[in-house]
Amino acid sequence: MIKIPKLVSLKEKEVSSTEFPISIFPKPIQSYLLEANSTLDSNIDYMGCSLLWGASAVVGNSCNIEVKKGWIEYANIWVACVGSAGVGKTPSISMATRPFERINSELITSYPRKHKAWQDSNDDAENEPKPEQFIVNDITIEALVSLHSKNQNCVAMFREELDGWVKNMSRYSNGSDLPFWLSTWSGKAVSMNRKSGDSYLARPFIPILGGVQPAILESFSTEENKSNGFLDRILLCCPEIKIEMYNSNEMNHDAIVYYDDWVRSFQRNISIDIRKTEDEEIIPNTFKFDVQAKKEWEKVYNEISIMQNSDEENEYMKSMLPKQKSYIPRFALLIHLMNNFEKMTIPELITKETVLKAFELSKYFIKQAQKVKVSEKETKSIQAIITKNKDSAPRDIFFSMLQKGEKINYTKVAELLNVTRATLYNWNQQYSKL
Repeated sequence: MIKIPKLVSLKEKEVSSTEFPISIFPKPIQSYLLEANSTLDSNIDYMGCSLLWGASAVVGNSCNIEVKKGWIEYANIWVACVGSAGVGKTPSISMATRPFERINSELITSYPRKHKAWQDSNDDAENEPKPEQFIVNDITIEALVSLHSKNQNCVAMFREELDGWVKNMSRYSNGSDLPFWLSTWSGKAVSMNRKSGDSYLARPFIPILGGVQPAILESFSTEENKSNGFLDRILLCCPEIKIEMYNSNEMNHDAIVYYDDWVRSFQRNISIDIRKTEDEEIIPNTFKFDVQAKKEWEKVYNEISIMQNSDEENEYMKSMLPKQKSYIPRFALLIHLMNNFEKMTIPELITKETVLKAFELSKYFIKQAQKVKVSEKETKSIQAIITKNKDSAPRDIFFSMLQKGEKINYTKVAELLNVTRATLYNWNQQYSKL
């Protein structure tokens, strides 16, 4: 029996600003996130998104959701944790991914021993142990496909910095890796023909998680990446972070133990329930909406459609909104499994409450995308002024911005002019005296 720690509510503890809807998780997991936030200053948004990725990695191809006849979704998600260097992305992410990575490490180290035991036993080839590694970091496409062909359920990728992942897509001429990744997000079969050999995956499942700095994210926003829908597939997590003073509070050990045990139990229960054919192909457990959930899903779907058709919505958002129609069922599946896996039998039908939680999560990511779009627009506007006045001193460029009378993002301007915010405030005072 896993010891449940004393629950911590938002009212009981002062929590740094968060928009992430932690109510999607079981209450003891909410307690863990709040505990980590209030003692270690771990960011709830980064932790929540990373936990979703970890759950996705565990579920893999073992489960899917039938949205309606002919429409099946698997719980594959891509998440980018956006933040400047030094804001603590990696420590916060690690607070969520730690037990997943520990399980993965154990599976990696145990494989040689299991394989040697199989060799020494002269057992049949059909009983040869297969690699169970399900998380990778920096890896080539060829190695990734090779590993995934042995572990058909999932091979998730975590990279501390996602810029390398994006750059690797164009290692070969004409960016030939990009179609591979676009297909894997949709779970479509992929085949690769390269000098090193041919490979094929019938149902790829490769969740992505990583950090990225705002300026690098903006550099991803090329016309090509916008037109092919690549960026629309990435869920953005970009919380407002204030660097805190030293925190002397100590983490509740019971919360740490509970979270680690919960993840292990989740991974064990999902893995035990994986069904396979005689050819070792995974037979997914299919979940569906109940009657009330179907009605709620129809409302949600139509609400997003209205947003897509609105003349008030910009084209950037109109291109990412359709992906949310795939993500919401995926979220619903993950939320359903995380909240029900400890039952004797996981209910086949997903409830209206779960659909509402999935929609809240989707609205969070929509808002994050809007925030990034505003930031990108601000950057381009500032860069245009700098380019126009490239022969002027930084102080004079800043004065030209003040003359426009628009609201100024001092952090962004200071970054692009390569000065401190204090310098900008000083220049502002000088300008007001002119």
